[in-house]
Amino acid sequence: MNRIITQIILLFFLILLNGFFSMTEISIISSKPSILKRKANEGNKRAQTALEMSEKPTLLLSTVQIGITLIGLLAGALGGSSLAVSLSQIPPFNLLENANYSVAFLLVIILTTYFTIVIGELVPKRLGMHNPERVALFAAPIMDRLSRLLKPLVRLLECSTLFFTRLFKITENNLNTVSEEEIRSIVDEGVRSGSIEDMEKHLVHQILDMGDLQAVDIMTPKSQLVWLDAEDTPEHNLNILMRKRHSQYPVVRGGFEAFMGMVSERDYFKAVVKKRENFLNELVYKPQFTPETMEALNILSLFRTTGCRETVVVDEYGDITGLITRKDLLEHIVGEMREADEEELFLYQADGSLLASGLLPISQLKKLLHLKKLPGENEYEFHTLSGFMISALGQLPNTGDSYFLPPYHLRVEEMSDGIKVKWVIIEREIHEKETKSTDKKTK
Repeated sequence: MNRIITQIILLFFLILLNGFFSMTEISIISSKPSILKRKANEGNKRAQTALEMSEKPTLLLSTVQIGITLIGLLAGALGGSSLAVSLSQIPPFNLLENANYSVAFLLVIILTTYFTIVIGELVPKRLGMHNPERVALFAAPIMDRLSRLLKPLVRLLECSTLFFTRLFKITENNLNTVSEEEIRSIVDEGVRSGSIEDMEKHLVHQILDMGDLQAVDIMTPKSQLVWLDAEDTPEHNLNILMRKRHSQYPVVRGGFEAFMGMVSERDYFKAVVKKRENFLNELVYKPQFTPETMEALNILSLFRTTGCRETVVVDEYGDITGLITRKDLLEHIVGEMREADEEELFLYQADGSLLASGLLPISQLKKLLHLKKLPGENEYEFHTLSGFMISALGQLPNTGDSYFLPPYHLRVEEMSDGIKVKWVIIEREIHEKETKSTDKKTK
């Protein structure tokens, strides 16, 4: 009887050892490298060991697999042969005559399998996933010593694994890369769990979106710019500054074909106070110039390294098409920041339709309508809703003209000076199925 108890204790110990390997494997793989790096930089040697093992998963997996395989062989030999034989010789198994060993063997296999799955796999892995960094700090040094002890065998398995994975063009770098979609998913999960605020999620998503934007997507189009004309009187230009109140203004001579540069509102007011004459030419400075195709993140880097306050956007022919300020970049991250007297660019109406200004930027229109691209966006040069409507209709529209952009109907609500689209009504087409569904909910 003592022999049976000893065999059961040994078998249970092997199952617990199997659980240790499983828990170690999942904890090191699941640990956040950023947390391990921080602890390692603070001088935690256990964290450094865990970090090294997580960066070399083949070494870790080889050591774990050797341990689990050896445990499986020992457990099979101890349980399937030795323990089954011992049990078959005691009541009630010895009463079954010729079937005593078969019944004892089947019982040992069933119980061993059950406890191996529950205690040797599921529970340890759950513990390892619950607090991976803490478990990794405890288990990594043990696994490191074991891998050194089994180094020849581990090295053989590691080389064999690398050989076959390279046949499938898989490298350890591929295993450790984190995609943009994974970052978004992690942030979304953080919002659901309450550890990340909605505003923080919005900022992360907007910054990631900036990687896909170019200068043409974030600039203020030339048609919307407020500029000063060197041929106008100082009083006329001062009136513009008093009404619009921007920090910098483009300066032209008759039009943008004769662009002179930029002028600071503050410098202009100082010159007016000092009653200087013909001072505009002296105040003009040359700004940075940026091609339409320059990436938004590179523009952000340009602002950071040069300290410039704005950059003038030019097309492939060198013609000015718009202006980008620090505020434009900031608004694409945190959202639109309206001035107290600034006009709304869009407004949701009671019937569910959208009243949009003709000055609404194309990038904002696509976000509102959840569209990646607009018809003719590559062929024609338009930067606002007004420009898109003129391009889509192929002529200067009249009030009431409409364009169908599946699943939306865009209708010109009001024109300005007969040549500019001032307001557009955007209505979503409601299909018959949606109507029936709405009717059922109403009932």
